[in-house]
Amino acid sequence: MFEKGKTAAIITEYYDSSNYGGNLQAYALTRYLNENVICAEQLSYKRPAGSFWLSLQGHKGFWSKLTFFIRKVLQKTWKCREFARVKKRKEIVAKFGRRFVPHNMTVLNDEDFTNLKLNQNSKIAGDIFRYSLFITGSDQVWRTTEKEAYFLTFVPEGRKKISYAASISKDSLDENEQAFFRTALKDFDAISVREKSDVGLISGLCEQPVEWVVDPTLLLTEEQWNDICSPNLYKERYLFCYFLGGEKRPRILAREYARKNGLRLITMPYLTGDYPFWDFRAGRKNEERLFEVSVGDFLSLIRYADAVFTDSFHAVVFSIIFRTQFFVFDRPIAVSMNSRIRSILELCEAPQRFCDTKEMETLQYIEKLQPIDYGRPFEKLEELRDKSRVWLKEILR
Repeated sequence: MFEKGKTAAIITEYYDSSNYGGNLQAYALTRYLNENVICAEQLSYKRPAGSFWLSLQGHKGFWSKLTFFIRKVLQKTWKCREFARVKKRKEIVAKFGRRFVPHNMTVLNDEDFTNLKLNQNSKIAGDIFRYSLFITGSDQVWRTTEKEAYFLTFVPEGRKKISYAASISKDSLDENEQAFFRTALKDFDAISVREKSDVGLISGLCEQPVEWVVDPTLLLTEEQWNDICSPNLYKERYLFCYFLGGEKRPRILAREYARKNGLRLITMPYLTGDYPFWDFRAGRKNEERLFEVSVGDFLSLIRYADAVFTDSFHAVVFSIIFRTQFFVFDRPIAVSMNSRIRSILELCEAPQRFCDTKEMETLQYIEKLQPIDYGRPFEKLEELRDKSRVWLKEILR
C-alpha cells in the first residue's frame, strides 16, 4: 500500500495536550493516513508554556486583572482539592495522546527548530529529516504567526510540505500577517484549510489553490470512533454540558432545559484552567460535575446524551458523528470561533443550532427547533468528506 521508506511527519497541537479535541484530531489524522495513505506520526512539539504573570498582563484594566488574581487565589486555596482533580484530568487526557497517537519520541521546542535551520547535520536534524514529507495541521495552527514551526519553516528544500485542515480562526489578517503568510506559504506543495472562510482569507496570498477540507475527526467513521468510545456511563437520560468559556447564560439555560425535560445534568467544570463563576457553584440535585474524564469517556458522554450544550467546535463535530441532538453557543474570546462553528453547521444544514444572540439563548427558541433529522444524508458533509479523503491520497501518493 505504501511506498517503501516513505513516511510523513505531522505537526499540530498534540504533544502533552490536555485538550480533548486536540488529541482526537491528532489521533484521527494519524490513524487515517496510516490505514489508507502513508506511514505517518506526530512530531512532539513542546510549545512555549504560559505563566501567571504573562496571563495577568493579558488582562486589560484593573478590574479584569483583579478578577483574574482572585480566581487564581481561590484555585490555590478554597478549591484546591477540585483543581487537583482537574490536574488529574489533564494527565489522563495527555496519557491518551502518548498511548494511542503514533509520535516521534524526540521532544522539540522552538530553539530546536531554529537550530535545525542552522545545522542540518546535527543529531536532531538526522532524526527529523528522515521524513519524506511534512504536514501541518489540523486545528488552530495558523491562529498566530509567532509559532513558526506550524508553518514548516524548518523543513529543508526538496521535502514536500502541505497543510491539512489548518485553521486561522480569524476574520482578517493585518498587513504584517499577510506578508508572513506570503513568504511562509510560497514553497508549500499543497494547502488546505478547515474553515470555508479561510479559503478566501489566504487565496490571494499564495500561488497554490487553497482547498476546503473537513476536520480530521470527520475522516473516520462512527464505527472507527466506537473503537475507543467507552460504554454508556449512565442508566438514566442526561444532558451533557461541555463549556470552554465562562458565559453565564448558556449554563442557566442548560439547567432550565434539563429540569423541564427530566434529564440529569452532567457538566465538566474548569476546562480551561480558568474559574468561571457558574462552574464555581456547587451542583444541585440531579446534577453531577465530572473531573477525571478519559478521552473514551468524553466520547461516550456525547454519544449517549439526550442532548449536548456546548461552545466547543469538536463537541459539535462528535455530536454530528454520533447523531446526538446539540445546541452550540457563542464563546466571546479574543480569537473568534464563529467561523469554524458556522462552517461545520453549514455542512449539516443546521445553522439555527448556533445560538449566538440573546434572543436565541432562550428556552422558547430552543424548544421551537425541530430535532436534527439524522435519518437523512447530509449530502454537503459527505461530499466534502469524500473530497478530503481523495485530496489527501492524491497529494501524498
